[in-house]
Amino acid sequence: MFVRASSGSGRDVNKLAILDAAQRAHLPYTHIDVGWLYHNIIPALPSGRTADRVIPNINDRIPGDGSTRVALTCLDDVGLYVAHIIADPRTLNRKVLAYTEVMSMNETCAIMEEVSGEKVEKVYKLPAFQVTADELAVITDMARQKLCEDPTDFMANGALIITEYLVSWGVRGDNTPETATYLGFLDFKELYPGICGQSLKSFFGDVLQGKATNPFQARHFYEDVLEGKVENPFK
Repeated sequence: MFVRASSGSGRDVNKLAILDAAQRAHLPYTHIDVGWLYHNIIPALPSGRTADRVIPNINDRIPGDGSTRVALTCLDDVGLYVAHIIADPRTLNRKVLAYTEVMSMNETCAIMEEVSGEKVEKVYKLPAFQVTADELAVITDMARQKLCEDPTDFMANGALIITEYLVSWGVRGDNTPETATYLGFLDFKELYPGICGQSLKSFFGDVLQGKATNPFQARHFYEDVLEGKVENPFK
């Protein structure tokens, strides 16, 4: 989960309901957000060197104009960050934002171009690389309408969740340390100034060398879902 006020639907409701239940029961808790993952923003390259990392509707597009800043974290560093947070009495019954970098998608593309020596590919067979706020609003409205007609439509639910994420961090700019502070989060960098995970530049280098973990190895499953080849398991 990453920083944003609840959208009132989708995964936010479920996650915040769990936190609300813990607070009502006066249970000790620590709520941790880790920003948007590096693995979700790996751009496609003309050479195809990142082809196995590009997931339809997740990291194949940039919402808005690409200038919105977002807190970013390497998936492999989440365990390190969480270990420090949960062992710290200062985080008891508090919310914490753990992250490594803060930058825009335009900046992340520039880093990939620097590391790879290639021009980031911005046109795909899927929808255009850039997605405007108006286009995202249309997708969200359509998904909500489909869910009203059929609450078991997991394709519509997935579209709603992904699009709400894109609107949140890519258009509104919710996923930043400044927003987290406003919402009452503690800042990992202020709690542990000597601890820093892998930089995005280093991570992109590992991706190109085949060293970085790939949590999306089932990418063809997502493609089959988008093409309607996967049966809805919730019907």
